Amino acid sequence: MSLAATCVGWPEALEPIGNIQTNAAPKSLVIGGSKDVLTPINWAGETSESVGGVLLSSDHFGHTVVFDRENDCVDSIVEDFLIEGKLPAEGTVCN
Repeated sequence: MSLAATCVGWPEALEPIGNIQTNAAPKSLVIGGSKDVLTPINWAGETSESVGGVLLSSDHFGHTVVFDRENDCVDSIVEDFLIEGKLPAEGTVCN
């Protein structure tokens, strides 16, 4: 069964959450996959912009890519971020 189908029959939100915009959040690393059917890459970009983060685009299938031994480029950038607090340059793409 499709994950999206689990929401069938739910009522619409009575008070939808408005757009989030902040410059008070710590710098964040947002990873978006070009072949992620659960979270389209444009959503990752919008999230990154909303929180003042840096988007790392990756050409991976599925919803997750970090530390799954599939993409050394992503793993290396995430390690640098977690250990040293270093963010990649805006527009960085891992293939």
